[in-house]
Amino acid sequence: MLRVFSPTDTDFTSNGEVGIVPLLATVNKVDNGDYFLDLVTDIQYIDYIKPNNIVVAPTPTGEQPFRIVTVENTRSRITAKAYHLYYDTNKYLIADSYVVNNTCNYALDHLNSATDEATPFTTLSDVTGYNSYRCVRKTFNEAINEVLERWGGHLVRDGYDIKILSSIGADNGVTVRYGKNLKDISVKYDWSAVCTKLLPVGKDGFTLDNLYVFSDIQYELPYTKTVSFQQEVNQEDYESEDQYLQALREDLTQQAKNYLNVYQFPVINYTLSANIEKITDIGDVIEVIDERLGINVTTQVMSYVYDCVLGQYNEVQFGNTVPSLNNLIQSIRNDIKENIEENNTTISITLNDRLSESEQKIMGILGNSYVIYNGDSILVVDRLPKETATNVIRINSQGIGFSNTGISGTFNSAWEINGTFNCQSVNLINLTSDMIKGGTLKLGSNLNQNGLLEVYDSSNNLITELNKDGLKMYGIDGSYVIMNNTVGFVGYDRNDTPTFWVNRDEFHQKKAVVEDEITFMERMRFIPIQLYDDNDELINDGVGIISVNENNGFIKYRIVVTENSYDRDTNTSEINVKVQAWRTNSGYTTSGTGTCYCTIDGTKYTQSISSSQTITYNSYTTLLNKTVTVEHEQDGSKTVNVSAYIKHQRFSSNSQGFNVTLTTIPRQASIISIAPFTDVQNPVINYVNPLGEEVDDLVTVITATDNHPLTQPRELSKTGVSYTFELTDEEKETIYNYYPNDKETTLKFWINTYIGGTWYQSTYDANFTITEALPTIGTIAYHDINPTTVAVTEDDTKLVQNHSLPLIVFDSLTALKGATLNQVTINIGGNVYTFEVSGTSQSSFGCEIGGVLNFSSNVTANCTLTDSRGYNSSKTVELSILAYEIPSLTYSVRRHNNYYSDTDLYVDAKYSSLGGKNQLKIYYCYKEVDGATQPWARIYDKTLTTITLNNTKQFWVLFQAYDSLSVYSEQYAFFLDSGTPIAFFDRKMKSTGFNCFPTENNLVEVGGELKVQKVKQRLWDNANQRLILSGEEIQFTLGQFGTLGERNYWIDYYGTYNGYIEQSHVKNSGPVELWSGSLSSGSVTFATGSYNYYLIRGRVSTNGNYVTMLIPKMEITDTDTAYQLSNDANFISFRLKHSGNNLVMAYQNRTSGSTFFIDKVYGCY
Repeated sequence: MLRVFSPTDTDFTSNGEVGIVPLLATVNKVDNGDYFLDLVTDIQYIDYIKPNNIVVAPTPTGEQPFRIVTVENTRSRITAKAYHLYYDTNKYLIADSYVVNNTCNYALDHLNSATDEATPFTTLSDVTGYNSYRCVRKTFNEAINEVLERWGGHLVRDGYDIKILSSIGADNGVTVRYGKNLKDISVKYDWSAVCTKLLPVGKDGFTLDNLYVFSDIQYELPYTKTVSFQQEVNQEDYESEDQYLQALREDLTQQAKNYLNVYQFPVINYTLSANIEKITDIGDVIEVIDERLGINVTTQVMSYVYDCVLGQYNEVQFGNTVPSLNNLIQSIRNDIKENIEENNTTISITLNDRLSESEQKIMGILGNSYVIYNGDSILVVDRLPKETATNVIRINSQGIGFSNTGISGTFNSAWEINGTFNCQSVNLINLTSDMIKGGTLKLGSNLNQNGLLEVYDSSNNLITELNKDGLKMYGIDGSYVIMNNTVGFVGYDRNDTPTFWVNRDEFHQKKAVVEDEITFMERMRFIPIQLYDDNDELINDGVGIISVNENNGFIKYRIVVTENSYDRDTNTSEINVKVQAWRTNSGYTTSGTGTCYCTIDGTKYTQSISSSQTITYNSYTTLLNKTVTVEHEQDGSKTVNVSAYIKHQRFSSNSQGFNVTLTTIPRQASIISIAPFTDVQNPVINYVNPLGEEVDDLVTVITATDNHPLTQPRELSKTGVSYTFELTDEEKETIYNYYPNDKETTLKFWINTYIGGTWYQSTYDANFTITEALPTIGTIAYHDINPTTVAVTEDDTKLVQNHSLPLIVFDSLTALKGATLNQVTINIGGNVYTFEVSGTSQSSFGCEIGGVLNFSSNVTANCTLTDSRGYNSSKTVELSILAYEIPSLTYSVRRHNNYYSDTDLYVDAKYSSLGGKNQLKIYYCYKEVDGATQPWARIYDKTLTTITLNNTKQFWVLFQAYDSLSVYSEQYAFFLDSGTPIAFFDRKMKSTGFNCFPTENNLVEVGGELKVQKVKQRLWDNANQRLILSGEEIQFTLGQFGTLGERNYWIDYYGTYNGYIEQSHVKNSGPVELWSGSLSSGSVTFATGSYNYYLIRGRVSTNGNYVTMLIPKMEITDTDTAYQLSNDANFISFRLKHSGNNLVMAYQNRTSGSTFFIDKVYGCY
């Protein structure tokens, strides 16, 4: 169960505002990362699950508070996300604060105290090392993250406690076997740094005799690298050359093995979607037996998803990491620390030996180093080029810095020029410090060297010394005090003569000065007395003796309350109260007269004290003794307040008191337990009735938690211990109807006991679950409600793709056991449609999809009915789909012999048959260029139609089709040029045209490419980027225009395929490029401009040939017109239309299986 608290609550030990049983509750936690709760619960908690409220949820480390951030409500559920209370650190701002050369623990304390308002958080860290950080205008959370980056460690969040610890997690012996047949685990391998075969290079290029060193683990393929290592082996330390070379070999071999031990494994991350027992938190150790690699890998938990309801993990991510340079050094330091701690009982080496070992370990790992001189600094890096390095040492005039995040990263350790060494941990022999902040400081032991602690004052005088002989404190006059287990507590003068000491319970002092007063044996006191006359003149000045009132700490008293008995019939108890006094010091006696006052349950009693009632050491003399009868509450409980004070001839006291809870007198029956039950079970009430047959009546009944009655009362056996409450069908129906929205709820059970005219109640809340209550779905049918498509298909169960309007009809929908219908969800091919439904049942319930279905084949509709409790049932129905596509045409228009007026039209249509029900009608029309459009006429599919079009004129021929659904195809346009003879002799112009009409005087024109034997008409001069026509006579530069008589030409060279295009124009100006790209799908838009023509270029062959089409501006309208670029074998078609001040060109079709495209559009005059 989860508990909800208000936004301002800080104590989470109570039950909070409400306890909730969630439908789903998972905790997500990442090491140094996210920590949040995902929650799904019933809508009944809507007043509690709201932003800023706090939810306390169980986690692997105990209950933790989470603050609600986002809430999303539906008709029946609430979905919320809550972040750990740690993220309240975002609400506190630090204006400007500076931590200078200090520990992580100090940094956290300092920053926590520097916020704009006091935080409720406490901080702690055991991370060693010093660092500095200036925090300017950042939240407390941002500051903590920066501390993590600079000092390192792991963030631990526990309620209002924030810790940064050097290590977390435990090794509980968890082992996971990762094999080929394990389905719940996924794995990510990183082999980039793996090395199993190493060629080490040592001092001055020294290599091993065998060159290579191999790792213990070998894979199918070797991972080979060469690494350079530093060797601190000096030749002068060896007698011969052979000894020196052998030392180099051994050192290089050891360094190579150390390197391979680290890098023989890949970096592996495992994600297991299953529960792992014995895992307690982030950082826990998991050993993985990786059968795929044949290795054992030690990993740590990096993140998890924990199910708060089931109390188990849903997902755990764990892995290993190849340590960085900084981590390797830290690991070595930790190893040294652990070894020292483990061997405290058998210490045989000194810290100097440990430091020597540390140096050897570091030198064995820090290979592969490169030194770079930058002018103002020296860099030592582990990889070249330096920008790719991870581990970096920088040396300049200010000191030495160390980074394991590259040359641009953070230098977490530094040795400054002033001698300050900032680092994560340190092993040393002597320590000089202003402050040591930590836990236990252990100095010396029977197995270690003698510990010594010295304290000096500001003048460098020794004032305190703590060593194996105890504590010694020095005075400025040479005197001193010693405390140890030999002499006890002794003060000495500067001549080493004892001046005071303690002997058992006696204090001895050679000399004493009493400033104010002194008391003897609590009987008399010496005090200074001065007397003055009326003129304020001192007449007596001396020491007087007075008696002592014993209001002191040596006389104590207590109140003793004893419950003698209780009476069930009268509902009363008899109690005895005593007030006792005693002395705490021996050898003294107090006597005299007085009175003891005692108030018991509101009634005040007194008793005289006689002089015979002496008070001595631990005498516990009774000064008052009263026995009284007190009446209990109706339920048999009773709390009595007792207080007392003493007025005595020798002393007096203040009033003191307390409450005493008496035994509850059995007055009523009570419920001991009721196990959770379902609606198909009868609950069993376990109860106890202390009075048995003495009670007048004993009944039980069940109500809702708001006390609304749900059942009829039942008589219980007065001497029984259990009762099976058999619910009738009518009572079950009452419960169902009262909880129409709950799968689970809480029922309140009552046992009412009638005693002496009064009813006493005992209640118990039991969990109740409604089962076997899935809503039912009858027969499912569907219909097409689009009259247009039904008129064509003549079958409303045949749905036409993208045209039919489906209606899905359920002949019956029924909610069970008091629930109501909530919604119907229909999933058709991934498209989800939701329909609200109400009541307890529906007949002939129709769901109109509200749109068409874009499927070309039969599809399944998955229908789900959900009731008010969240229970759901599903059924499917298969929808029969008729594939449909918009009609399209392939056409041709050809003059007979490319000249005569007789023109053949041919259309090849493509359309959907819809089961043979769809019919297509095709029409054509034509118009002279700059002429009127002729009426549309019918043409038939795959039928040659011949019409007469004046061969001296140019025409536009248009085609369009529509089918039985009144769906029109695109409008296709074909430009038909005037008839062209093979040769034409123009007597008037004195010109001849071949495959064209002459256009100029005294000229031979060719409508096409003219080739003369052994001479090409056109030639591309790639060196000079120009097109040569007719040999050397006419030349055109790329992208320019030139003049040939009265004609203008523009050349476009397409270098990829070594081809070109020549296009003539009316105006002496080159075309303007409006668009360039590759259009083979979709559409493009370009500005209309003031051009008269638009030149469209495209590629329609595999050898790189391009074709163009010149489209007059006046032919383009606001509706799509289809055009086609083609050669004898291939084509690519497109549509063109006006859209405001732009033209829209859309791809339509191309030769099947080709990759042809349109690549340029030009504006021409």
